Amino acid sequence: MTYQLVLQWQLHEIDYEKLIEIEDLLIDHLPEDEIDGHDIGAGQANIFVLTNNPTNSWETIRRILEGDDAATFVRVAYRALTQDLYVIVWPRTLDHFTVV
Repeated sequence: MTYQLVLQWQLHEIDYEKLIEIEDLLIDHLPEDEIDGHDIGAGQANIFVLTNNPTNSWETIRRILEGDDAATFVRVAYRALTQDLYVIVWPRTLDHFTVV
């Protein structure tokens, strides 16, 4: 895998049970990607996906989350595993993305 795709919520936007539910859905529906776990802290909840095609993975994830309240608040970005700079995918109006 060459990219890390990150789904991110602020802690007040998602609870632990919902985060795990989404992570399990991704494991079931993204067989070509590797779900690399999650973390919670510093005001953020993140799910990490290792992938060779972050754009296609995001499109699949979008369909999985469609209609779920969690989709309203998710922020998504990816980076090459060899770099630190994230490329923002969603929402398109987002201008800054960090994982702390």
